Amino acid sequence: MAVDGYVSAIGAALLFGIQYVPVKKYETYDGSVFQFFLCCGALFAAFAIVLVRELVMYHTIPTLNIVSPGLLGGFFWAVSNAMVIPLVKMLGLGVGFSMYHVVNLVTGYCTGRFGLPFVGLAPDKAEHPGLRDGGVMLLVVSFALLVIVEPEEEKPPSLHCSSVQNNEQAANVEEGGGLQWNVDAAQLNGSIVSAAGSTDAVRRSMLRATSAASFGLPPKDEQAPQRRIARRLLGPFLALAAGVTCGLNAVPFTLWKTSQAEKGLSHDPVVYVLSQSLGVWFTSLFIYLLWSLGLKLVRRSKPLHSALRPALIAGFIWAAGNMLMLSGIDSLGLATGYALDAVGPVLVASVISAALGEIRGKKQLTIFGMAVGLESLGVIMVAVGNGKSN
Repeated sequence: MAVDGYVSAIGAALLFGIQYVPVKKYETYDGSVFQFFLCCGALFAAFAIVLVRELVMYHTIPTLNIVSPGLLGGFFWAVSNAMVIPLVKMLGLGVGFSMYHVVNLVTGYCTGRFGLPFVGLAPDKAEHPGLRDGGVMLLVVSFALLVIVEPEEEKPPSLHCSSVQNNEQAANVEEGGGLQWNVDAAQLNGSIVSAAGSTDAVRRSMLRATSAASFGLPPKDEQAPQRRIARRLLGPFLALAAGVTCGLNAVPFTLWKTSQAEKGLSHDPVVYVLSQSLGVWFTSLFIYLLWSLGLKLVRRSKPLHSALRPALIAGFIWAAGNMLMLSGIDSLGLATGYALDAVGPVLVASVISAALGEIRGKKQLTIFGMAVGLESLGVIMVAVGNGKSN
């Protein structure tokens, strides 16, 4: 078996699992500014990786090669990333996040397992494909158990923003504009969600009253039945779209790797990761500008800015984890490499949550233990079923 591939996959899972830890105590607001800052960090990190590799390791002048499959892969990931927060808002964390991750895992695994003949993607080879399939089924079940674990709620974090920003927030509430509900990114990644209120009780009630303002929705108790039905219909569509686009984001890399190998050229993931990060950045910028324009025209407001440095750090971590994930896929194949890194981060984030004492009670700890056991068994089955590298 390709030990280096599994080491890369485990490293990627660890990095993805701690990606949002720096953001845990900060407001993310509607996520539009946060996702752009994060993608800026990813692009900066990708440039740094290329520069360090060329200057320090190979003592050569860096060459920035942009490959179109990388741009496409970045587009897929950025679109998926932007859909997750409104998805959780519409369906709730348990249902929405669960649907998203199951679709993501199944899409990534099945595209590698069966291939995509119409784009030239051949199926991955495995020594024991049935065993690997069974392992992935256990991973899906383990994730379903993880999302029903209910960590202990923590006190709302204090706002890390300037007084000017607080005034803008109050003004936006009075105008009825801007997204006034907040999702803690670190908790979201660990299958937990909380509404982070302001330090003022009156403002907290105002924020709750306008929690769906950015989506053009009234408070839940005032929503018409037709509106609630529309949310329930749109929510599963967003889960499907976000899961599929995320599950496809590694397909362009696999196609590029195969094409490069057939031509006898290098398919080093470091070369590809810069192009993917550039695609992520361009797409996130477009999403941010489009969302800002929509708020300006419809709500006459603007997105509230989240903290810059935590988002940048999260982007740095994502870029490093993404490079390791691509290295794992390069060695293990798309089906195995992607499956391990689709569920692994959720387990890592959940373990961190348990270590911090956020998961308490015999019942919750028992469910958590079962999920960890099933995931460990599933990973072993996937690894043994895959056998030697592709």
